[in-house]
Amino acid sequence: MASFALCTSIIALLYLVLGPAVGSVKAVGLRRRCAGNLAQLALAIDAYEQAYGSYPPAFTVGPDGKPWHSWRVLILPYLGTQANQVYQQYDLSQPWNSQQNLRLVGSMPTVFTSPADPDAVALNETSYFAVVGPGMALAGGGGTSSARIRDGADQTVLLVEVRGAGIGWTEPRDLDGRAITYTIGTDLGGNHPGGMNVVTADGQTHFLPETCSPEEVHALLTVAGGESVSLAED
Repeated sequence: MASFALCTSIIALLYLVLGPAVGSVKAVGLRRRCAGNLAQLALAIDAYEQAYGSYPPAFTVGPDGKPWHSWRVLILPYLGTQANQVYQQYDLSQPWNSQQNLRLVGSMPTVFTSPADPDAVALNETSYFAVVGPGMALAGGGGTSSARIRDGADQTVLLVEVRGAGIGWTEPRDLDGRAITYTIGTDLGGNHPGGMNVVTADGQTHFLPETCSPEEVHALLTVAGGESVSLAED
């Protein structure tokens, strides 16, 4: 019994000493896997542009004038075999919330969720969003070509990550650029301590620290604002 007590004491001591370091290593791993998802999504968006001459619209508009399909659905053919199989079952002639299309909600490709947010997987909610509004890369209802990105592909954010937005992955809804504060840790980010992952139009991922001002974040999301913000690759 004494040796068992000694062993558990040693384990407890090691946890106190090494626990924060192990937690930090895990956090970095989750952040990098999340960045990998964003890079994969950016590659798919680029492949869509190569095929259609523009980025996918943030959402397509149906004959009823309402948003019907998300950019996340439109890039499925460029995300690998399994994602393409989901796309083949999706009916673009019906809205996203039709009975046929809602059956596919549970078939969400894992690339749409941050590994740091297990609740997103359980709820079939996405972690990755476009910011939709005037001057943004993924416009609502219409595509934007890379030629219109005058700020430079390395200075224009395509997608951001958000925790707990409550938006299903097929839902044609993203972040309304007129309704958010562009504050990391408030309405952006939330999956990783100290900042958030983004991916720019050149396919590079970056970790924006919480010290980035809302003005800097907004500047990075516009395609032709003429601003320049220093970025480090993740």
